[in-house]
Amino acid sequence: MAVLTKSDLDQIRKVVREEVEVEVTTATRNLQIQILQSRIEARTDNKELKEHAKTTEILARGSERRLTKLEAKIDKNHKEIKEEIKQVSDFLDKENLKAVKRVKRVEEHLSLPPLSQN
Repeated sequence: MAVLTKSDLDQIRKVVREEVEVEVTTATRNLQIQILQSRIEARTDNKELKEHAKTTEILARGSERRLTKLEAKIDKNHKEIKEEIKQVSDFLDKENLKAVKRVKRVEEHLSLPPLSQN
């Protein structure tokens, strides 16, 4: 059985230390590469998100413009309908007054008592 001398142990330590340093250096470089890749992916994702947000904003503006146009059209149609209802109401009111006068004349001509006291 051989006994290791101090010189042998120093040489073993040196070899082990060199191997550990190589492994640590390799592991450090691998971690740095992974970090860089993660940063690149994050930047790419961020760029894609910004582009998506911009596209969404453009679509939202277009929808807002269309909605504003529709609201204006609805307001215009609402005013037109109100005016038509007013015209129909006025017409029916005039026709009703004519009919009431005619009924009164007929009642007077036939000497009939009025149906109502209006």
